[in-house]
Amino acid sequence: DIESGDKNGNGSDRVSESEKSLQLPEVDNMSVKSDGSEKLYHLEDKVKRLESLLSKCKENIKANKNKLSALTEVKEQLAVDLESKERNCLVRKQLLKRQLMSWSSLKNREEGEELQMAEAKLAMHREMIMKDEEIGELRVSLNKEKEEKDKTRKGC
Repeated sequence: DIESGDKNGNGSDRVSESEKSLQLPEVDNMSVKSDGSEKLYHLEDKVKRLESLLSKCKENIKANKNKLSALTEVKEQLAVDLESKERNCLVRKQLLKRQLMSWSSLKNREEGEELQMAEAKLAMHREMIMKDEEIGELRVSLNKEKEEKDKTRKGC
């Protein structure tokens, strides 16, 4: 009960020990009225404080609701941004994967071409060696024939 000053809501029937000890003996009518008006003043003051507290609480609740709605909007916007960035990241990841596959394919093709060129060079080198040997043999053979021809000319 706010009006009675009971914070626990147990009603004004209960009187605390401190209030019992403060009860004064009956005095004249005038002092009772001043006690009553003093109590009324204290109760009115208490009501004003409680009303002020209530209005502050209402203001806090309203401010917190506004903050909550603002934070909710920010959260939703961040969720949208995150989803967009995740999609963008996925697209980039797929593009990178395709580029890596393309690069790998080009590298393999290049390695294959290098291998073919190396094999062709090796074959040409072997052929050149064979031709050099053949030329050497032909020179030897030619020299023998020249010598034989020269011998036959000298002998005749």
